[in-house]
Amino acid sequence: AYPKDELAPNAVYKRLYAHFLAGDEASAEKDLELLRKNYPDSPFTVKGLFWRADYLRDAKKFDKAEEVLQDIAAKYAGTPSIAAEAVYECAYIMSQSGKNDKAVKYLDELSEKYPDESIVSEGFMLRGDIYSEASEFEKAIPFYTKAAERRPGSSLETACWARLGDCYF
Repeated sequence: AYPKDELAPNAVYKRLYAHFLAGDEASAEKDLELLRKNYPDSPFTVKGLFWRADYLRDAKKFDKAEEVLQDIAAKYAGTPSIAAEAVYECAYIMSQSGKNDKAVKYLDELSEKYPDESIVSEGFMLRGDIYSEASEFEKAIPFYTKAAERRPGSSLETACWARLGDCYF
């Protein structure tokens, strides 16, 4: 029975998810704390933390979302896939908030610390987008190329080739 049942972390996560969707941040935070306290190693705890960051990002609370993601990257430094996703999300948030210099620093960290993680490809594409939006097409081209080459046959590759076409145009 709860809280020892193997389904408990999933149930708490789903309730947290529902609270965030309903805009009930206080209840979602209580559920997140429950997950962190009782199930620190559960994948549902990680999902809950990422949900919190997404919620804060969508509410345009970029600095708070960045803090949550930095905490995730630090806490899960031993799990490269999780830490890399947190670093990528920091870069994405910074680009969304117009802090492209900071976004690029996160993208550097991503590709240097986690070169073998799949999300590095999205990081290359994001860097290409940052340069493209600034009309620095020559700087964007190598990043779109790297992203496409790392994920052959994917929709990311297709999107990168389209963006490359735009850059050359």
